[in-house]
Parts: sequence; C-alpha cells; structure tokens
Amino acid sequence: MARKKNYLNNRDLVDETIISQQQGRMTDKLARMLMVLCERYKKSSQGDFTRYTYFDEMKSTAMENLVKTAYKKFDSERFSNAFAFYTQCIHNSYLQYLNYEKRHRRIRDALIVDFGLNPSDSFMEEYREKLDIG
Repeated sequence: MARKKNYLNNRDLVDETIISQQQGRMTDKLARMLMVLCERYKKSSQGDFTRYTYFDEMKSTAMENLVKTAYKKFDSERFSNAFAFYTQCIHNSYLQYLNYEKRHRRIRDALIVDFGLNPSDSFMEEYREKLDIG
C-alpha cells in the first residue's frame, strides 16, 4: 500500500530548518513550505481564520515573524516536530494580528463616537455602560 503524500512532511521541514540555520538565512524551499503552511492553516480545525477579510495581512504578519525569528529558534536537538512548532508560531501570529485589528477598531469607534456618529454594533455592546446608552 502506497503511503499518503501530505502537503508537507515533518522530516523535510526539520531538514530545511537545519540547512537554513547553518546558512544563517532562510532558504527558498523553507520559505515556500512555510507559505503553504500559512495558507493551509487558515482552513484547519484548530484555527478557523477563513471568515476574516484581512487574512492576507494576517498571513503576511505570520510570514514576517517566521522569517525574522521562528526558524532560528527551532532547536532540532530538543524537538523533532517542526510542523507543530511552525503551526503554533503561525497561530500566535494570527492571534497577534487579530488583537492589533481589535485595538485599532476600538480607536476608530471611539473617534466616531467623539464626532457624534454611530460606532459599530460590537463597540456599542462592549461599551454600553461606559457611553451611558441605556
């Protein structure tokens, strides 16, 4: 029976990470692997990020974090599962971006209230008592 070919193989990820660490820069092959992982993670059951309209920005933030630090931090002597390591890094980056968006949405809504206009419904619910709106 033929073995099922996954879109990424953990062993390949580990090997490419080691090569990248030895070269002191991320290889093109590892970058392509991580881009595929970022794209596929949005559809996974652990992180359903498909409903966000700014997913491209989330993916860019995740890739930026992976390129800057993540591949350097993976310790192949202590850990053997690069797939899980990178997946967790991507998940954390996505959450980090969502928090960034939430912060900016609150600022926008507060400015809208200052101008006497109606903010978003979520802002109204969250700050109903603060705004003294019945």
